[in-house]
Amino acid sequence: MVSTTDLALGMTSTPNPVAAGGMLSYELTFGNPTVTSVSGVTLAVPLPTGTSFVSATGGGTLVGGVVQWNVGTLGPGVAGQRQLTVQVNSQVVSGSLVESTAGADGVGDAAQVWREPMRCDGA
Repeated sequence: MVSTTDLALGMTSTPNPVAAGGMLSYELTFGNPTVTSVSGVTLAVPLPTGTSFVSATGGGTLVGGVVQWNVGTLGPGVAGQRQLTVQVNSQVVSGSLVESTAGADGVGDAAQVWREPMRCDGA
């Protein structure tokens, strides 16, 4: 997990490696490790190249190729999780990387970015 002045952000992906044509799940963890509230918190994950959106928990919506969550205000010490599932296109070449990034931002907070590479095995 990466921390800034106000927000913490992390992301994991499973399975690793993923098969071409298979499902890939991302779990985002986020939190406010400080003693003050952070308002206007949003999370964003652009769909990785070579994948298609399947689902997102916690009110995540797909807008222009980016899954977005409006978290709102995070009180001191509050943390949460969101999940995203994508399907890897069957044409993705074995051995290539399926890479995703996650971003978290809040009012008055420096935006955070997390990078999650994933290797693709043959179908």
